[in-house]
Amino acid sequence: MDVFYDELRIAIVEQAVKDYMQYAKQIKELQTDIEKVVINIIMQDQKLKNPRNYTYKEAELVRQNRIHIKKTEMQEVEKFFNSPWYKQLCKIDSDCMVKRIREMAIEQYGVDIKKV
Repeated sequence: MDVFYDELRIAIVEQAVKDYMQYAKQIKELQTDIEKVVINIIMQDQKLKNPRNYTYKEAELVRQNRIHIKKTEMQEVEKFFNSPWYKQLCKIDSDCMVKRIREMAIEQYGVDIKKV
């Protein structure tokens, strides 16, 4: 039974790291080719049953909002690593874990949550 719980604890922590990295990747994609992203938002809107008919400026605001949402999700993962629940799941120091995932996000995607 302990093996099952150990695997579950590991899986929960691994998923949090994967989520953090996915959010960093999505921010990178939203920041890389801004014009392409904005046009894509406009095109996706046009495919809807009741399109809003975004202007370029409105689509840019949507893009910025999506970045904000992803940054907030990254912050939520960091809160998890600083939570009592994390401390019950894992013996790795929470500050070290947050520092490491931030480093990974910068190394892999050039995304620094402090600068987004």
